[in-house]
Amino acid sequence: MSTFLTSRVFMKPKGSEDEKSRLEYLSQTYDPEPYWENIHPKLYSTIQHDSLAASKQQPIPETNPTTNKPKTHPNTNIQFEPETPTSTTFHNARKPNETVQDFLTRLPPSVTASADVGPWIYVDNPGAGQEEKDIAGLVGRGTEMLRAFEAKKVTIEVEMEGASALARGRKLVPLRRGLEGEIFALARETGVVSGKWMLFLGEEVVDRVWGIVVEETVEGRLGVAAKVATREEGGKARLLAIYTKDFGDVEDVRRILERLVEVGLVKREERPIYYKCDAYTYLEITSGNSYGLKASLFSSREVLERKV
Repeated sequence: MSTFLTSRVFMKPKGSEDEKSRLEYLSQTYDPEPYWENIHPKLYSTIQHDSLAASKQQPIPETNPTTNKPKTHPNTNIQFEPETPTSTTFHNARKPNETVQDFLTRLPPSVTASADVGPWIYVDNPGAGQEEKDIAGLVGRGTEMLRAFEAKKVTIEVEMEGASALARGRKLVPLRRGLEGEIFALARETGVVSGKWMLFLGEEVVDRVWGIVVEETVEGRLGVAAKVATREEGGKARLLAIYTKDFGDVEDVRRILERLVEVGLVKREERPIYYKCDAYTYLEITSGNSYGLKASLFSSREVLERKV
């Protein structure tokens, strides 16, 4: 019998006699075999552990620094794609001496197909410069943090089987806040501190909105870079991301948002837009994630009302 089960048998239970009897019955009849056979192999932590073990036995794939293809972290075997290109020589980015109008004419997002140039069209602020980022380090160590959190979460959920949601929350909330703090600290350590405001646009307005964002970015009135999704079959809403240098610089995040309001791309009284740090994007922390983390850091309403 495991240490956990042994402790449950001899731990003095609290509550009514019926509750004591129920807990004693559960501890005596608990069968861990289904968990290890059916649940444990499907856990994120197990899959990541197996991937790590397998990758250590395989040669590290070579990457070509002159292309913008997804890269693979050697310790996790997980692919990641830089949020913005490290060079302006890519055919889907604005070239150094290319005018804004020529760039928009060459790559209008409404008709530029993903199959032709890839999933994104990029523009950068010429005066922003490039910051050194250890994206591979963030992905590798961040994945280990997520794996450790999942293992702790499973342990707590097994130990507190039958407990109320409030009781489980008292255990899980501090653990989740600790994970969030660890990821933010790692982002700072690895230099991956950029983030973005996200707009979702229909095809009927994407060219107009992208044109405004490109001009504002090139002139240095927005963030360090921007990108927009290219056309895919199905007419899905396009993501347009406006990047800021540092998610921790709330005043700069607010300045860029207020500029978006000034040029009419964000309406104070309408549905808010959201800001996400790139560290979460690289670690694939999306809405509804299994860690219980809030995928976005701020909403436009919160920032404009100075609640952050």
